[in-house]
Amino acid sequence: MIETLTDAVATGLATLAGVALTGLITIVVLLVQRRWTESDRAATHQHDETLVRLTLGAQDQQVQQTRRLACAAEFLAETQSCYSEVVRARRNRREARDDEVYRSALRAISGKAGQVALEVVGLLFDPDSTASAQRLWTHIRGEAVPTGVELGSAEWVTWKNRYWELRGDCTSAFRLAPLGADAPVGSGPR
Repeated sequence: MIETLTDAVATGLATLAGVALTGLITIVVLLVQRRWTESDRAATHQHDETLVRLTLGAQDQQVQQTRRLACAAEFLAETQSCYSEVVRARRNRREARDDEVYRSALRAISGKAGQVALEVVGLLFDPDSTASAQRLWTHIRGEAVPTGVELGSAEWVTWKNRYWELRGDCTSAFRLAPLGADAPVGSGPR
């Protein structure tokens, strides 16, 4: 009987030890699993933050590209408007044959909107694009033909051809300007 009792106690203690060991293993497994779950959550959260940052960056680039496209279009439209007014004044000069009326018409061409558009180009584009736009603007506003200093036909043809060349160069510079290389504010033409 004592032997049976001793065997029963030993079996009970072994069972109790087994249950305790199983409980301990279960607790360890749960703790390890919890740590892995927390690190998975942290990694997932970090991944989600990275995706949001990349998405916002792409949206910023799209907004920036749209802004630059509008700026380039505005500048090119203003230079074309000035060019068209110079051409119109030149046609009127041929009809009226009056150089002073022609010079007066040239002086009346407003360059304010074009100058503002040029300054915005300087704020949004890289230095190469800005320099190309500056060359075009100087040609359309400051050369001898559009100021009425030079009145000859050969100079007129040369000036028109150079305008289209500079306009093409400027358009190419705008198209090729790198997105991430924006000029800092205030670095535009002076």
